[in-house]
Amino acid sequence: MTSQEKLIRFMEGKASLITKATGKPSELYFNKKDEKYLRQLDSQLARDIWLSIKEAIREGMEGLREDLCPFCLMAEGKCHICPYAEHHEMCHHPYSHFALLINSIDYNYGSAEKVLTNEFYVNLLRSIEKEDSKCQTSQ
Repeated sequence: MTSQEKLIRFMEGKASLITKATGKPSELYFNKKDEKYLRQLDSQLARDIWLSIKEAIREGMEGLREDLCPFCLMAEGKCHICPYAEHHEMCHHPYSHFALLINSIDYNYGSAEKVLTNEFYVNLLRSIEKEDSKCQTSQ
């Protein structure tokens, strides 16, 4: 499994949980345009981003933080150049998809950290790495 595919699985996993928590379509968080962008990433950049996300999870990160977003990591926190913003508006914009979702999570649960826990991320990481090891074994 490529690092690009791992990033896609990671975002799909987050989108699935966000959909369960908000009742909103997963495409508001991660859609086919986002997937296509991640598929086209340079292999080394994708690998670096994946390793950075893994490290953030190991350090106990939770919620919806820049350290857990491949798009934020690519843009190095510069929202005006973020490819995610092209499809969803800048996250801090009050009418962005991200704001809609985070407001729904905050309203229902108090904070994103109560939904997207570090335990969730650890389990998601394990699932992706298990799938990756199966791919490598079958090759």
